[in-house]
Amino acid sequence: MKRNISFEESLQILSDLKIEPLGYEKVPFSQSLNRVLAEEVRAKHNMPKAETSAMDGYAFCFDDLHLLQTSGLKLAGIHRAGQKEDISCPRGSCVKTFTGAKMPQGCDALLLVEHTILKDNLCILNPQSPEPKRGQWIRKIGENYQKDEVLLKKGTLITPFEIGLLAELNYAFVCVYIPPKIAILSGGDEIIEVGEEPQENAIYSVNNHLLGALAQNFGAKPILFPLLKDNPEKIKHQILDALKSCDILITTGGASKGDFDYTQYILEELCAMEFKGIRMKPGKPVGFGIYQDKTCVFGLPGFTGPAGGHDG
Repeated sequence: MKRNISFEESLQILSDLKIEPLGYEKVPFSQSLNRVLAEEVRAKHNMPKAETSAMDGYAFCFDDLHLLQTSGLKLAGIHRAGQKEDISCPRGSCVKTFTGAKMPQGCDALLLVEHTILKDNLCILNPQSPEPKRGQWIRKIGENYQKDEVLLKKGTLITPFEIGLLAELNYAFVCVYIPPKIAILSGGDEIIEVGEEPQENAIYSVNNHLLGALAQNFGAKPILFPLLKDNPEKIKHQILDALKSCDILITTGGASKGDFDYTQYILEELCAMEFKGIRMKPGKPVGFGIYQDKTCVFGLPGFTGPAGGHDG
């Protein structure tokens, strides 16, 4: 076991671990928040599938710009977003087109509604407005993404933004890794659980709930066990009990130089410890080991500084 190593060396030891995934499962996309993708997610088609209007305006052929600036273009119809039928626009005319609607056939320019003067069913460019340009305000085919493009990589943590993208892509189900179960054991005789009546010289448990929330936030399944008391036999029994039902074990407290800091010695007895002690403050007494060649075990100090918990 290495002792008093650098923070960088501890990270390297953890990075070099050969940890195999627990497998994967298929879940509804709406239930995949904070899960980790076990497959690539590719676009099933171009988006947009056709050229569409990016604004509300009047679609026309850019070669008719001179008419738009002088006599005007005849309003030939209205084209709504979601309308399935294609619509054509004769030369010398324009079609009122709304945001998200397919561009009418024969149109390659868009005059914004706010830049338009309507007179006797004719559309005229407002002299005070900028001149429209060919292709301006038109979303091209595949502008957002193209068919077969990888939009989410394997190993991506699914956040609310990925949920939205999966909905847009019509992915009803996604393959995600089975999350690891993380057992969390915190304790010390001075620690009481949240919800208990206040006691003299006691503090409420923070670390187990903080670590549980962090684990859940990263897609793991935290398991919070009853608080450890400063009794070596009971600590050993609780640790062995926790190891039966988890993939990762985290203990907090009992890691320093106190007479009742038993947890660290029990971990050394049960596990093949890789290191104990990291040259950093706070958190120097951190230890890491492996139980029966498969379960990662972290022994953390109870006190992690003003920004973290203070248990044990």
